[in-house]
Amino acid sequence: MEDEVTEEDFAVLDKTLKQIRHHAKKHCHKKKKYNKKKLLYSKSFYDEPYIDKLCKKYGIGLYGDIGDWNYFEVKEKKKKRNKELLAFKKKYGFDQRENWNFDFMYPLIMYPRFMYYVKNNIGWCAGQYETYEEYQAGVLKPIQKAFELHILLHFLDDLLEDICGIPMCSEKWDTINKAVYKKIEDGYIIFAKNIHGLWN
Repeated sequence: MEDEVTEEDFAVLDKTLKQIRHHAKKHCHKKKKYNKKKLLYSKSFYDEPYIDKLCKKYGIGLYGDIGDWNYFEVKEKKKKRNKELLAFKKKYGFDQRENWNFDFMYPLIMYPRFMYYVKNNIGWCAGQYETYEEYQAGVLKPIQKAFELHILLHFLDDLLEDICGIPMCSEKWDTINKAVYKKIEDGYIIFAKNIHGLWN
């Protein structure tokens, strides 16, 4: 049986995320070139403003096996690969590399679209919520948090260790990870239960 996640665990998570955001604001927001010794990841190359804003908020960027590539490389040695990628995209309608880490790509695809929906929403299915504010707190905010934490999860171990001084597999690391997974799980359950009401 899994250990129950307590309110104290969520409080530890909130405090840690606040520390990460403070670090990002101090070392990232006012600089065009980021200090890589103080910042784990540079800004996102993605054009989506909601993704870019989230990256700046936590001082992360989409690098490595999921983000450190453009759809079409310009170097001569990449021409053959570009033809393959273009052929794949013509056939299936999306870039083949988006499936390499689909567990991470899913929230990247959904988050900017969901955020646009939230910012431009003009109605809601009342149901158990009498006011839009209640609907926002009970449905939209938990879903938004789930997407954000799911994206952040890809960088969490490095952020905890390098910024917060929390070693991997320590008791505090375990507490934070359990709280993160619980928030993601709860948010996606709310998403599934309310998906038919996400019309505008």
